[in-house]
Amino acid sequence: MKFRMKNPFLIISLYFLNLLFFMILSVAPELSAQVNSPPYLPPGANTKPKMDTLGLDFGINKYDSDYYLYVNPTFNLNFTDWGIGFQIPLNLLLLDKEPKMTNSSVGMLRPGDYDSKLDYQKILNYIYFGTYGIYKPEEITYSIYIGKLFDGYIGHGTIINRYVNNLTVDHYKQGVMADINTDWGGVQVFTNSVLDRKEVNSARAYVRPFGIFLAAYSLYTGGPPKLMMPGNVLDAVGRKKVGEEVDEVSIIEEKDGKLIERKEEAPRAKYDDEKPKKTGWGYDHFLNRIALGYTVAYDGAAPNQLTFDSTGTLKFDSNNDPLAASTQKISIEGYDAEFKIFNLSWFELTPYYDVNRIKFLNNAQGKHYGIHAKIGGKQLNLTVKPEFRQMDSNYIPIYFDSYYEIERFQVNLDNNFPLTKYEYVTDIQSNGSKIKGYYHTVVLNVYSIGLEGNYEDYDGEDNSRVFVGLYVPIGSMFRISGFYQKKGFNKFSQAFKMDDKAMGVGELAVNLSFVTLKVQNRRRWVFDSEFNQFKSKDETVFMASGGKSF
Repeated sequence: MKFRMKNPFLIISLYFLNLLFFMILSVAPELSAQVNSPPYLPPGANTKPKMDTLGLDFGINKYDSDYYLYVNPTFNLNFTDWGIGFQIPLNLLLLDKEPKMTNSSVGMLRPGDYDSKLDYQKILNYIYFGTYGIYKPEEITYSIYIGKLFDGYIGHGTIINRYVNNLTVDHYKQGVMADINTDWGGVQVFTNSVLDRKEVNSARAYVRPFGIFLAAYSLYTGGPPKLMMPGNVLDAVGRKKVGEEVDEVSIIEEKDGKLIERKEEAPRAKYDDEKPKKTGWGYDHFLNRIALGYTVAYDGAAPNQLTFDSTGTLKFDSNNDPLAASTQKISIEGYDAEFKIFNLSWFELTPYYDVNRIKFLNNAQGKHYGIHAKIGGKQLNLTVKPEFRQMDSNYIPIYFDSYYEIERFQVNLDNNFPLTKYEYVTDIQSNGSKIKGYYHTVVLNVYSIGLEGNYEDYDGEDNSRVFVGLYVPIGSMFRISGFYQKKGFNKFSQAFKMDDKAMGVGELAVNLSFVTLKVQNRRRWVFDSEFNQFKSKDETVFMASGGKSF
């Protein structure tokens, strides 16, 4: 059946919207590759959009020059500390343009969306409990998140940072981030895929030496050191205040010419009902802000070399991944230290130091020296995070980054002969000169407006990376949000040139009270057998969203 769209205005409008959103992205965007709306919220954002209990997104999706009807019913339960969300995203073919798909028909599901059992994971959108990365003195905090990842990280983000686990169209993965934090230390864990634990996994354990000392002292002596004991202050001879020692008082009064004694409960001193004052010593002491950590991260089945047929065409496995001739477990370990010198309501300052080593390579070590500083309150705050690096010639910072799901198979995205990341890094000479570089971050929140920028550069060719994100509500009716990221360029003038090394999502939303209209442009990757390489594909979705909260 041959289907033709009769209204050319719709096609022209969609092309215009596609151009509009790449203009937005090229000026100020961010990273991610999923249907999240909004696609970006900066760290510490003051305003988060409301999520309806029952919702429905529907509209037109333009992907690879073809047009689909996009329908996604959603169900969300979100409470103070936990939430769960479900979805059924469907892309139904409306118009199949040249080159035609095999046996295509109007209404068919988009190829790759539900081709395997793993794809049905996307019905569970997310589960979360608690907030990741939060430590509170004298409390045990913990969190777990299961779902698609667009900002996965461990520790200070020098090994795993901004990890995205759903970059390709034909694969869907549920990742995990979880942690537990105490006065004595804690643990963080990460995996890019719950059902395929052979891929990227990581764990970080850290200790707080001063907290361990306090706990050990209490266990040995039966109580904390006297210097650190809270409580009300005794008088000069060790007695309590009068109101604490006397339960009742006698009152003598005259009645009918006689003296009568009666007893009443003694009035308690005002301070008796107050909580005991602390001396400032204990688990909230500034020395307990020192933390020492150890991290290990690995890809248990990193492709070593890929398999090609006699014509030079890449072969694929049963999961439609490029077929690896062999795989190799690659591991990275690291040690870190941090000290939160200031922890005020309006100012935080935390220097940190990370030293990492790529274990399967010789002399592949990198040192990271950074400071995390935040100034301001809830409505207005600025975060800066300068980080300087010194590393061996074959060390790669943030080895597991936003692009790793693609780079496992092809690190050279501008070449039609795929080279795996394992091949690439093992080919780098280990006896080269030391390399210096930096990775700087700035985040600004002004009431409900959020802006973020990252820039990385170090010695050598094509070693730069840029990230820009923004969240800008305009009144209660309009909202612009998105992110843009690119790596592997040499000059800043190349940072915003859209090519296969760039990724991003941009969205414009208009709230009409009963319904929200959205236009979203996002980038995904698919292996193009004609060019024998991964190629980026852009989706432009025009949709309406509505729902009901209970």
